[in-house]
Amino acid sequence: MESILPSLHNVKEQKKRQACSSSTPAPPWVLSQNRLAATLSAFVLCAYIVSNVAVISMVDLNRNARELGLEISEEIFMRHQPYTLPISRWPADLHAEEFETIDHPASPKIKWQVPKFWSKPLHNQQLMERGLAMQVGTCSVPDAHGSILRGADCPTHQRTIFMTIASYRDFQCRETIEYLYGRASFPERIRVGVVDQIVSSVDVSCDMPIRPCDEDPNQALCRYQHLIDVITMDARESVGPVPARHVGHRLYRGEYYAAQADAHLAFGKHWDQSLILEIESTGNEMAVLSTYLSDVAGALDEQGNVVKYGRPIMCNSYWKKSEQHYHIHHSVQPESPPTVTGSPQLHPWWSAGFSFSRGHFVVNVPYDIYQPMVFSGEEMSIAIRGWTVGYDFYAIENSVAFHYYQENEENIKKRKNVPTFWENAAAFEGAGVAGMRRLLGIVHLLPGEDPSSWDKREEATYGLGGVRNPDALMKILGVNVKEHTMEGHLCKFVNTGIMHRLFTPQLRTDGMGIDYSRIDYKWVDRYGSETVNKSDVETEEDLHSREGDDDDSEEISAEE
Repeated sequence: MESILPSLHNVKEQKKRQACSSSTPAPPWVLSQNRLAATLSAFVLCAYIVSNVAVISMVDLNRNARELGLEISEEIFMRHQPYTLPISRWPADLHAEEFETIDHPASPKIKWQVPKFWSKPLHNQQLMERGLAMQVGTCSVPDAHGSILRGADCPTHQRTIFMTIASYRDFQCRETIEYLYGRASFPERIRVGVVDQIVSSVDVSCDMPIRPCDEDPNQALCRYQHLIDVITMDARESVGPVPARHVGHRLYRGEYYAAQADAHLAFGKHWDQSLILEIESTGNEMAVLSTYLSDVAGALDEQGNVVKYGRPIMCNSYWKKSEQHYHIHHSVQPESPPTVTGSPQLHPWWSAGFSFSRGHFVVNVPYDIYQPMVFSGEEMSIAIRGWTVGYDFYAIENSVAFHYYQENEENIKKRKNVPTFWENAAAFEGAGVAGMRRLLGIVHLLPGEDPSSWDKREEATYGLGGVRNPDALMKILGVNVKEHTMEGHLCKFVNTGIMHRLFTPQLRTDGMGIDYSRIDYKWVDRYGSETVNKSDVETEEDLHSREGDDDDSEEISAEE
């Protein structure tokens, strides 16, 4: 179809009008002329030129297209149909909705009852239309017509937040919710969706108040119960964080912002207001704030104020072999005061333990249900898929949430007996190999292998976007997919702010992401003679030992 587009310009204006005149008109199509000019459907372009309307009948469409010697496929026809966002309510009421039955990702004999997705992906394998992106987002206060799906028209102080949490037998899940609401500036605008994987009668559920509500009605699990949706699942059927978070994404109902957090975090005061200010400061509709979190030890005072200045940034990765395949694994990340101030800082990766974005991120990059028993590789997959859809990842400037890592005696004592989903490994043996193979195949990390060798179900939903090619990301980061090596010292490019200063000026004028078609760059390590090879990793001590090195853009090598 691409080859027929130029031929349209050779068709006389009269013939174009004749071909379009008998089409059945529909309401005006809110699409830019630039997008229409780039579409594969020459006839849809013709219809736009003549009447600024779209045709709604594929039969009528092809009848007229044939007069131009064209044939419009169903795929192209569906790609260019106007899309109306689903009806949204605030707060959402999942109990009033009809759930659907899906197969367990590792055992079809097991069936799960889950909410339906709020919407299908909105990007249609190309850059999402700004007009459509601006429509996404509920408001805590309806407009004059009673609508709460107000999108960008909603004042900043009324925009809603959806927070999803996947918890596996974690006693701290309800503590996390208490911190989340108790230290928010606008708790009444936050809706939490929890996928609570527990063993009934053994584990405490995430929606059970710590104390009875009649004794302490101000607890978040009492006061904001109407804003908390918990999907309880049998922990013995758990096959890892990816399917659990897939169910979590199904809980989204059109909120303006979408967030994701681990089930064992402590939030600082005004975390929600801080994140909104930071993401809006980027001017990037496709910005996603995400990074590994600092340890909670020494980070907060008794009132919940943040007293630790600094934040981790994601740039320290290496190739790791898991079962039969290599994947990119994130190691200890450098943590220091930010080198970019007044804005979040651009970096290449995404963290599952903490993420904050516009709501359409979870619509366009939903977790893949067909990746059971996958743990290491989950974050790499979302990052690459999201990048190809057009999203850009940033490390926050000011830390607002902190993780209970098992890095100090207090945390070890508190969390040493928390089970993990790996206790189910024997029950679903082999599922992880197939899941990881699918993950790697989708993101182009199985070069030279037959695409039919991995599961390709619903790849249009859980696959790549059409804005950027994952191979371009690997080039930028100095990653050799075939040899499983990568250039070292990437943190010298990322943590110093050089990546941010080089790439953010290429933000599109309409704010719809960084235009990487204008960037031809490859990181080349000039700090050492060795690349980061298979299962090699630069340690945190290595990074600290080089902190005195001079870092400036003149030492960065770009291949033109």
